Amino acid sequence: MEELHPTKQLIFDAIEELILTQGLEAVTFSELAKRCYLQPSGIIYYFKTKTNMLCEFFEYELRRITDVDILEGTGVMETADPVEAFCLLIDTLLFSQSYSEPLSSALLRSTSSAPVSDQPTRDLMVSCLRGSIQAAVQKILLFRDKGIFEESRFSASLSLFIYAALGYQYTGRVGYNVPEDLQEFLSPHLLADAIKRSFLKDGTSLPGSGNAPGSPSAS
Repeated sequence: MEELHPTKQLIFDAIEELILTQGLEAVTFSELAKRCYLQPSGIIYYFKTKTNMLCEFFEYELRRITDVDILEGTGVMETADPVEAFCLLIDTLLFSQSYSEPLSSALLRSTSSAPVSDQPTRDLMVSCLRGSIQAAVQKILLFRDKGIFEESRFSASLSLFIYAALGYQYTGRVGYNVPEDLQEFLSPHLLADAIKRSFLKDGTSLPGSGNAPGSPSAS
């Protein structure tokens, strides 16, 4: 991924920090200038308008998401048993800090309270959110030729994963439409196991969990 000019990188870092801490609506030329120890004209030198700035920022973020190997250092691809590797993959995609996209989470939170009205900015922001999910789906597809999936429900399983990734990874909740007072009774890890069982062939045992429910020797 190409390197940015140091000043532009400083501005982008400040944009990300503002989105994470205060939401997208807090990103202004004056606030960025203060955080970057620049005059507002120093921001305008690189970006003529806020729309230009945010569009370029989201384009940069989308390239970053695409370029990052989300499984590097996780051990998923080094695990010999395909079922064990796939289960590790699902846990990694849902819960690993190396994969999490806090920026995407912050964008979802801030835009739910203050929707982005600028179309180019909104389109690129949505692309960033979609890009991180698509990167995860591409990793799942690597296991499709291993013979471990129940193909008749693959599409439904993939939808379940995407729903969980959006609901848990980005908002800290396992689903958008589950009341907050019920969240404490729902274990994200039970949801992860349900996703694994949905993808895998019936009767497949999950690593470390004994026999799969419904298998002959399951209690």
